[in-house]
Amino acid sequence: MEKGGGVWAHRGSALRKRGLFSDINIRVESSVFQCHKIVLASASEFFEILLQKEGLKTGEVILQDTTPQVFEIFLDFIYTKDKCPLKQTKPYVLLSLLKCANMWLACEVQQVCESTLLGSSMAPKEWIQLYAVSFLLDNKLLMSHAIQLLQRQNHFDCPEFMELELHCFVEYFSCTKDLDQLKRFTMLDMWLQKNIPKEHRVLHMNNGNIVRKRSPSSTTTDHDKITVLLDSIDFERMSLDDFYKGPAKSNLLTESAKIELMYKMAKRGHPHNRCYRNQHF
Repeated sequence: MEKGGGVWAHRGSALRKRGLFSDINIRVESSVFQCHKIVLASASEFFEILLQKEGLKTGEVILQDTTPQVFEIFLDFIYTKDKCPLKQTKPYVLLSLLKCANMWLACEVQQVCESTLLGSSMAPKEWIQLYAVSFLLDNKLLMSHAIQLLQRQNHFDCPEFMELELHCFVEYFSCTKDLDQLKRFTMLDMWLQKNIPKEHRVLHMNNGNIVRKRSPSSTTTDHDKITVLLDSIDFERMSLDDFYKGPAKSNLLTESAKIELMYKMAKRGHPHNRCYRNQHF
């Protein structure tokens, strides 16, 4: 039988769409798919186990955490082994399929999704989405691919980065060390403004070091992760001009922290420093 097209692609597709010899219905939301247990079980360990426990009396299984569109694409591939339609699939749908394939232990589908994503053309916001899904699945190959694309085009500050959850953002932000410090601060400030309540974002100085105020409701782990992010900003590498454009106007730092940092910058000296002696924050 030919794979990726030819006789089996047409035959497999026809069998599924006609429902000939189907022995199980899979319900996804309001859609019902007539399927064959042997095909599902052959493609997925998850379905192999599931179909031995559910649907034995009713002949139907309700599938959660996916959509009819994604399940349709999944079925098309496992019945035909034709990779070509996946190349025409939008990246965000392909990412949803990748997550499902991982959840369903459908190794071949997952591998095809990975190779298709590696060769697909995506917009910067989709690179961020790729990174987020890859982080969730602990897929180092795709994470590295997304970072390389972002580095190459200098799109780390694409607004979609603000949608990353804390643990993913910590890992993502660690890849920005070579960026301009003002840009890094701006990214961090934007993420914190969107994801952390205002009263928990203010910093204070402690023996010359910037320390985040601990929220009574925050866990030690989360507090430590956010502190690491803040500590990774090297404010003293900024010129006074850059500092005044960003950190000095942000509510992320207390007035005492701003004054302390500006004093250190002025004392150190910088070819681009200007005097802000009379400025108010």
